[in-house]
Amino acid sequence: MSSTEKKPFDREAFEKQWKAEGEAARAWAAENLITVTKAKIFLAGSEETTCFVADVCRGGFVIGKAQNDGHGGGSYFHPVGSASDEARALMQNPLLERFVDDTIDDLATEKELQKAVTSLRSKARKKGARTFGFHVNRTTGEVAAVWSGNPDPSVLSAKNPNYTVEVL
Repeated sequence: MSSTEKKPFDREAFEKQWKAEGEAARAWAAENLITVTKAKIFLAGSEETTCFVADVCRGGFVIGKAQNDGHGGGSYFHPVGSASDEARALMQNPLLERFVDDTIDDLATEKELQKAVTSLRSKARKKGARTFGFHVNRTTGEVAAVWSGNPDPSVLSAKNPNYTVEVL
């Protein structure tokens, strides 16, 4: 292969590296007692990235604010006025962005899932279901719908790029 030719994309290597970086970010956050609280996610404002604002806490105390405008750029971190120098240094660590972004993405997926399940529940009840529940497989993102009564099974099926809802 000449120096001007592009290497083919190695998806497996990318996914392995991405997973390792995510695990390192979660371990760093746990070690430093970092949590994300008061997250407000704006799905309507999310284009290439998730639009959000949230508090970043250390040991239960707010040390800064995190935000992303949802247009594809990185997240921004602003220390709060009372944050110590050590907390301000934590806000500069690149692992913080990965940890916060992963946490927000998980919350956004959960929010999308709740909207889909609410819609399915409403449709199932209109079709005669008396009860309706669901189970989420957090590893695969699959959702299993459970109902009683006699609803139209096609009403209980939905597809989304992030998860699948299937009738049991």
